[in-house]
Amino acid sequence: AERVMAVERKDAFVPPLEELATVLQAGLSSNFLDAKVKVVDCPDLTQPPFTLAAPGLCGSPRVADVGGVPNLIPTPQLDMKYDLEQVAGQVDLPGAFVLGAGAGAAHVVGINCEMMPNIRTMGGAHSRNNHTRVSRVNTEDGT
Repeated sequence: AERVMAVERKDAFVPPLEELATVLQAGLSSNFLDAKVKVVDCPDLTQPPFTLAAPGLCGSPRVADVGGVPNLIPTPQLDMKYDLEQVAGQVDLPGAFVLGAGAGAAHVVGINCEMMPNIRTMGGAHSRNNHTRVSRVNTEDGT
């Protein structure tokens, strides 16, 4: 059964791309010897070197904070499970491209792990395309 999760919506400031490029250029230049920032048309992100699950960010970005640290401390709550397709629907983007970082599925991997979601969820005109990765500590040698 689907768990009903509270959804809170907030408007976010979206700067003009040229202004964003100027701010990024200043920040990167103060930390790197060589930095060049410019606004260009988005390449097909499914192609190398990116190899993402969708060709672009799809024009309707959302930030979704699902779960969180309270599910990990003082001890992991392994019964907390989330479905990214359900989350996509709850943020009004069925067929969303989900990219980010989070806790992996301990019930699948067998141990707490880190997840790097890279998935086009099913919905709308899209079929699922999942390139998600997980990373875990090898309990035998600590690597």
